[in-house]
Amino acid sequence: MLHRVPWLFALLVWLPLAATAAETPFGRYHALVIGNNAYQSLPKLQTAVADAEAVAQLLETKYNFQVRLLRDATRTDILRALNEYRAELTPDDNLLIYYAGHGYIDRQTDTGFWQPVDAEDDDDLNWVSNADLTRRLNAMTAKHVMVIADSCYSGTLVRSSTGDIPTGQERDTWLKRLNQQRSRTAIVSGGIEPVADAGRDGHSVFAAAFIDALTDNREYIEGSSLFRKISRPVVVNAEQTPQYSDIRNAGHEGGEFIFVPAGVETQIAAVTTQPTTTGQTRGGGSPEVVFWQSIQESGEAADFEAYLAKYPDGAFAPLAKTRLAALQADAAKGEIAGSWISEPIKHRYEKGYLYQFVFDFRVIGDKLLGTLTWKTAPGSKRDYRDSKRAISEGSVDGNVITFAEPFEVLMGGSGREKHKRIFTGEVKGDSIAMFLQDTLGNPPEEFAVTRVKP
Repeated sequence: MLHRVPWLFALLVWLPLAATAAETPFGRYHALVIGNNAYQSLPKLQTAVADAEAVAQLLETKYNFQVRLLRDATRTDILRALNEYRAELTPDDNLLIYYAGHGYIDRQTDTGFWQPVDAEDDDDLNWVSNADLTRRLNAMTAKHVMVIADSCYSGTLVRSSTGDIPTGQERDTWLKRLNQQRSRTAIVSGGIEPVADAGRDGHSVFAAAFIDALTDNREYIEGSSLFRKISRPVVVNAEQTPQYSDIRNAGHEGGEFIFVPAGVETQIAAVTTQPTTTGQTRGGGSPEVVFWQSIQESGEAADFEAYLAKYPDGAFAPLAKTRLAALQADAAKGEIAGSWISEPIKHRYEKGYLYQFVFDFRVIGDKLLGTLTWKTAPGSKRDYRDSKRAISEGSVDGNVITFAEPFEVLMGGSGREKHKRIFTGEVKGDSIAMFLQDTLGNPPEEFAVTRVKP
């Protein structure tokens, strides 16, 4: 398997840097997205360009970034783009740099490098070092700059990990302060380690998690919160550990890069500009704002239900509905874990044989793991030896689960054929309505399973 080495940059189709960049209460947003596949001397990569293209489209369409995309970029291409941003960005601007490609670490000096498509394996003449990047980031007047680096040894770019972020009522004041302070931060796909080029749906594991997190997001989100959404699916699905921190020697002053989806600017303005007037509560805002501040980091669905009951058309109602739906989905995942048993099912070919399915499920993120057991049911006229197998391809989407049971069929003298049974279920409390279809072309089956009480 090919691996990437230090960092992941990417930005979309070139557009002039000017007043056309989208404006929000947090300023204008620009992105430089770099994806390198077609290496001239190093092994070619498979997913870097597709990662960059998907990230660029997402930033442009959902987050109103003005994006410049570099496919198969040389050292000159990368440094020229950074120099142009340095010359043209203002203190009202935000810049995201996304790099997907090969990287390298000099372990003697603890220096990381990007390796553009014209890089040679044993000659750093065309490489881009940490110092090349940080010197330019330090010289930029843009208030907030974030690097997203998906490459091997990308941990050489960051310093120490950041501390815990405030929650509840502290977050409003904290967010205002972060927006005022200069930031130079990075989310990197791994530490001092190789990271995978392959993943799912044509993307690397890290890029898929990054794209999923920004796609699912419905409110403003700062870099540290985004990192928490990315890190777990990467750790679960690959032998790499993402990191988040400020960039070494790049002029970081304690701020944060804040992502603002299209359509929530008015809600953000309400949070960041809410005036303090006589008679307001001690939290410093209107009763609605203080209510929202007290629950916005809550993990209880009831808190958001209470907000929506009191302020059904409030400034934060869209965010409350999104958070409520997410919490309800998480609660549904928690209900899925455990043991389940089906009703007795008649075997379609073996007369007098009744069997039951016993499922033991675990849920990690959106993945469904566990085992399936075929068990002789009470009243069966024939006994069969119980058979226990691991399920595969398991996933959870709200209250809908899907998974597969692989099996083989003897084909006489031609050996064995691989097949699978595909299960789809709708979870409703302590029961699951299950639909079963195999790849042999047999008619589908429907049956119910119920939770096994402890």
